[in-house]
Amino acid sequence: MISSRAPRPRCAGRARGLALFAAALGGLALWTYLATRPAPAELPALPLAAAEPATLDAIQDLGYVRSPVLAPPPAPAEGVATARSFLAEYYGDAWAEKEALMEAAGARLDVPFVFHPWEEAAAMIAEGYEMSAEERGALVEQKLAWPAELTLDWVRQEFDTGRPYPLAEEDLPLLRDLVADQNLALLGKAELWVESIQVSLLERFQRGQYFRMPYTNQGLDDRRGFYAKGVAGLGWATGIALTREDYPEIVALEGEIMDLRDQRRERVVRFLHGRIAR
Repeated sequence: MISSRAPRPRCAGRARGLALFAAALGGLALWTYLATRPAPAELPALPLAAAEPATLDAIQDLGYVRSPVLAPPPAPAEGVATARSFLAEYYGDAWAEKEALMEAAGARLDVPFVFHPWEEAAAMIAEGYEMSAEERGALVEQKLAWPAELTLDWVRQEFDTGRPYPLAEEDLPLLRDLVADQNLALLGKAELWVESIQVSLLERFQRGQYFRMPYTNQGLDDRRGFYAKGVAGLGWATGIALTREDYPEIVALEGEIMDLRDQRRERVVRFLHGRIAR
């Protein structure tokens, strides 16, 4: 028998509680010198489980990637359904094949699971596709790729030009002013990129262009995109992947951002090499 007690949905950064896991799968541009950067890779959406906690790890140029927090599953109480027993009934004749795929992907199926009809979960899931101010800010910062506070250590780490150059604290204001116009242009484009992603996510959800599965998509979904986001709660795992084919204008905007970053790098390298002759 499925327990009638609804679990408290989990959320990263939302007081109302919703298990929100974001995977922003953007283009990874290598800091090669100007024209040698590879095309941004498309990566598969990561597994998302409606009944598992997760952390959000920010990594360079990829937004947020879900990192499941693995812990031994608690033993189900007597009379409480497990994910395995529920999914076996839900999928019926297709369960044997899906069970094998999910187990091969590492899904934990012998855990307590309480399911809610989609009509009860839809509004909270939709809310999860709205980026928080913190999420927007993090994505903008990743596209800008320039610190709020410029330091000698950051410059030396990011600009290993192959030639040793002297750099002093008094050089930092000059360097900051040198690229101020480029950073202003980058900031505007980065904010537009994030807004375009947000609008696209909400539009696709409203049109029903998302996957949804009870409990988890582990082993069952391999959608790929330059940006993907998953939201889970109340027994459902959902996700949206934005592809290059469907959103060429966003891909083009990202290309403009990377071009500006290359131009900024070229200007910085010339400045640093100019310090050698001092």
